[in-house]
Amino acid sequence: MKHKIILAVLVVVTLLLSYAVSPFMPYLNPHTGLWKHSLSVEHPQEQEITVEGLFDDVRIERDTHGIPHIYAQYDLDLFFALGYLHAQDRLFQMDLNRRLPSGRLSELVGEDAYESDAFYRTLGMHRAAEETYEKSNQWTRDIADSYCKGVNYYIHTAKTYPIEYTLLQCTPEEWTPIDSIVFGKMMGWELSGNFYDLEFQKLEEAFGPDVVEELFPSQRSLEVPIIPGLSEACRQILHWSNERITIPLELGSNNWAVAPEKSASERAMLCNDPHLATTLPPIWYQAHLVSPTYNVAGVTFPGAPCVVIGRNQYIAWGLTNTGADVIDFYVETFSDDETQYVYQEQWYDTEIVKETIYIKGESPKTIDVKITRHGPVLERDGRTFAVCWTGLEPTFEFEALLMINKATNYKQYQEGLKLFSVPAQNFVYADIHGNIAMRSNGKIPIRKKGTGRILVDGASGDYDWVGYIPFEELPHMLNPDQGYLASANQVPAPRDYPYYLGFLWADRYRAERINNLLKEKEKLTFEDMIRIQSDT
Repeated sequence: MKHKIILAVLVVVTLLLSYAVSPFMPYLNPHTGLWKHSLSVEHPQEQEITVEGLFDDVRIERDTHGIPHIYAQYDLDLFFALGYLHAQDRLFQMDLNRRLPSGRLSELVGEDAYESDAFYRTLGMHRAAEETYEKSNQWTRDIADSYCKGVNYYIHTAKTYPIEYTLLQCTPEEWTPIDSIVFGKMMGWELSGNFYDLEFQKLEEAFGPDVVEELFPSQRSLEVPIIPGLSEACRQILHWSNERITIPLELGSNNWAVAPEKSASERAMLCNDPHLATTLPPIWYQAHLVSPTYNVAGVTFPGAPCVVIGRNQYIAWGLTNTGADVIDFYVETFSDDETQYVYQEQWYDTEIVKETIYIKGESPKTIDVKITRHGPVLERDGRTFAVCWTGLEPTFEFEALLMINKATNYKQYQEGLKLFSVPAQNFVYADIHGNIAMRSNGKIPIRKKGTGRILVDGASGDYDWVGYIPFEELPHMLNPDQGYLASANQVPAPRDYPYYLGFLWADRYRAERINNLLKEKEKLTFEDMIRIQSDT
């Protein structure tokens, strides 16, 4: 009898343990669970892979830092290999970076991501990405397609995916050119200011426009603009600040270029330090790409087929965020059922786009996205408004960067810049011919009326955009007399610049400090560049 009781207890305990452990069984499976990730993640010293569809052999060498150097005889093979490497090293990061702006995180993590997905589906970065790809030229599409083939080759042949897929009990989908483009759209949105207009609306309602203008003036007389054009008062401020001010610590990007006449080597020098968020894995991926067309090294975004900041054997370039005002919110006048809206005393049909959000473990949800001539309609903080943003149009940053990656001189570099629209960036430039340049570049709107600093009426048409600042008239400078150019997210142009650019510029102290350090020595050395980067 005693043995029977013990046996019964053991059976009950076993059943209870089985019930408790059963949700974890997929993770404990020795073949498909977490154990498979116990193997080394180091790359083999030598490996040969046979890939159908390549035009010729491709050689990849990783240096002591793990940075890949890719050598190919054909451009399409080059970008196939870059796609393969991005997937090999950063596949789950890439997956998150496409799902977030596409409004598809709920498919991985469930209901917790629904609000985020609904926001991004409404904003419509994925719709803008699809239109961008459709309107891209064939050269860009061929490169994007080849890059995707490289990513997908890894997805189809990898023996083990990153551990996150095991934890989420899912597998990666194939990569598409839309995935590459939509991540660029998200970066553009993050660097374009987001909801500042809404915040300033609240401030004006609470304190009045005069107080807000005093606290956040549209024009600041003592600024040190990126493009030289300083008044004598500004020069005095620079001199005074260099002697008396202790610089506080705050994040912000910086870049600068030094002309040969101020360089101890008698060659142009360029420095860049973009202060994007520190993440693990990092947002950047270093690579060196070599083919008959390209010999470019620098940092890429995992998921995108181009070097964003870097150099080739002829030119170098770097970026800081301009912070231009390229987003406006329009309060629309809708009919009771919101199927129509008023514009200049006439009724127009509201465009309705149905977006279905798939949710892990739940039934799908479909939302109706309303779109007016100003853009998609959002609800936030109890307010409803249409969003007009430069990034919701087709824009061609990949083509721009691919052109810059292979440019051999300033003219070719400029041709690439003309295609770079979102986000607005301060591009610094230097080349082997001794030229240095700076341009606050991107699509920056010209408004009929006002600045779009707060929510504006959409029905009247008085606050519409009427175009963009012409490329030739964007703030820029080539080979200045002072022998250097620098940006640190400060105001791009002097006060007499004829166009409205924005109002939320970084405080001037970093720009002042960099300018002072660059001008204090008659000749600057490579070691000086390291010292200045460490200082700022």
